[in-house]
This record gives sequence, C-alpha cells and structure tokens, in this order.
Amino acid sequence: MELPQSYIIDKFYLYSTKVTESHTYLNGCCPICREGKSWGKKKRLFYFKKDDYFYCHNCGRGWEPFFWIKEASGMSFKDIKEELNSQGYDSNFKLIFDTISEKHFELPSLPGECVNLKDPLQLKHFQQYPIIQNALDYCKSRRLFTAINAPKTFYCCLNDRIHRNRLIIPFYKNNKIQCYISRKLLQSDEKAKYLLKSGEKKPVFNLDNVDENFPYIFIFEGQIDCMFIKNGIAVSGIHLTDEQEDILLREFPFHNIVWVLDNFRFEQEEVRNEIIKKLKKGESLFLYNGEFETFKDLNEYCVKKERDFVDPALILDGSFSGEKGLMVLGN
Repeated sequence: MELPQSYIIDKFYLYSTKVTESHTYLNGCCPICREGKSWGKKKRLFYFKKDDYFYCHNCGRGWEPFFWIKEASGMSFKDIKEELNSQGYDSNFKLIFDTISEKHFELPSLPGECVNLKDPLQLKHFQQYPIIQNALDYCKSRRLFTAINAPKTFYCCLNDRIHRNRLIIPFYKNNKIQCYISRKLLQSDEKAKYLLKSGEKKPVFNLDNVDENFPYIFIFEGQIDCMFIKNGIAVSGIHLTDEQEDILLREFPFHNIVWVLDNFRFEQEEVRNEIIKKLKKGESLFLYNGEFETFKDLNEYCVKKERDFVDPALILDGSFSGEKGLMVLGN
C-alpha cells in the first residue's frame, strides 16, 4: 500500500529526533533500536523520499513506510486507516491485511557500519569521518572506481572490531554480495594487509563478471589486480583450493585458464619455485616482459600508465607454459 508522503514525513518528525531534511531524504535517530542506547547522539535512520523506504544503519533493517510507522508507533492497521481519514487524506486504497507483504531493504552482509563509496548520499552524511576521505583517495589513486572489471561499488567500514577503518571489497554472486575481503588503509593498522570475512573458505572473486563468450579466464592472486582485465578473477593465493577448482570446472569447463601472478622478478625464491612447478605441469602463466617488465603487478602498471584496462591480447602474447615458459623465466 502507498501512504501519502506528507503523512510519512509527519510521522518521521514525530517518532524520530534531531531530524535533518534534504530534497531527497530525511535523517534522524531511530526510535526502534534507539541507536543502540545512543538516543539523541547518533542519527542512522534514513527515509529516502524518491524510493519511499526507510533504512536504519544501526538496526541493519529496512521497511516500507507502513511497516515502519506500525512498528515505531504501535498503531494497528485499523488505527492508521482511521487516522488518515480523520486528517482528511483521501484513502481510496484498500488496506487489507491479507494482501500486504512486508518488503525488506537489506544491506549486504557487510562488517559493522559500512559506507558505500559510490553513494553520494552516504558520502555526504559521513564526510566528517577522515577515514572516508582516506578510502576515497586510495580508490582514486589505484584507479579502482574506473577499472573495467571492478565490482559495482566499494565500502569503508567504520566500526567493526576486525575490519574497522579498512576498505571493503565485496564478492558478488548472482548479483548479490556473497562475502567480502578488507584491505588496510592506515599504517597504524597492525593486522594483515588483506582479511577475508570470518568463516569463508577462499571464495572466487569476480565470478559474476566472467563473460561466457570470451574463451579465457585470467586468474590473479589479489582482487585489485584482476579488476583491470576482462574475465579477471582472484583466488587469494597462487593455488586453487579444491572448492575453487570445482567451481571453475563446473561453471566454466571450456575456458582456457591463464595465471597472472605478480612479477616473478619481485618474488621470493619460494614463490619462483611454485611458478616453475606450474610451468612444468603445463599451466599457462603470464611472465612480465617488454613494457611490463619493471612493474610489480598489473595494478601498478595501470596506475603508472594511467589505464583502466589491459588488452587481453597483450597478456596472452606474454603467456607461456612448459619448456618455453621455463626458457623465458630463465632469461
């Protein structure tokens, strides 16, 4: 059912507090969760006028206006209808319990309170947090917002015990966020550079972006590098787990696999030995030569060259396997 927006706004002002209003949204304290006992201090509830829905960043819940008003006020279905009639609203719509189904506007499974770095509304609201500008600067300097194979957006976590003040890189599956990995932004962060969501067993990053009609899949160690080439995916390491291998065989059985690891010239002997093993097994690897030779990885190449993508033909031309790859590696 649709409620008159003026009625919805009146209720927002009535049940919330410290309300601010713009032409696109209202923001105030959430009367349902009481902002985690921080009533009057934090303001995490939003009513988005154009989309006609409520979302609270503390509750982690979303509501259609009718259900938010019902929960915030304790009013019944009948109470709301009678109040609308008493206030002179034209209620030609039928309010029938059996025909109303609640919509859930849920944010993806992300750590703590996260800010969408591509959402102007959220950026405006959280602009006072220095870490947000830090995250934006990092993404821009690494060309993540314009990379050809980047996910739909990135987040910055504000308050999670593990992922606080880190860049959140989401993994999508069937157009929904499956999990995430966080990348540290601050030198004072003593945790590992990358942290996978707790409980996950190394999912494959960017599978949703694979073009089935393009016959190659490029496998990278890290998520950032794979954003700069068509059909780039990342597996958080230099080997496929059994689960990752099963996924690729099941979903893309006819694609040719090319490994694009970091430049072997910058790697330790242990990693170089693993590269040699891959070549001996007949796996195809990109070996950094020619214009790529001096760069540690693909992202560094794109940043220095001011490019948002690498032509797959260049990677294929520089990829080898078997004895020929070993000869190139020896040079």
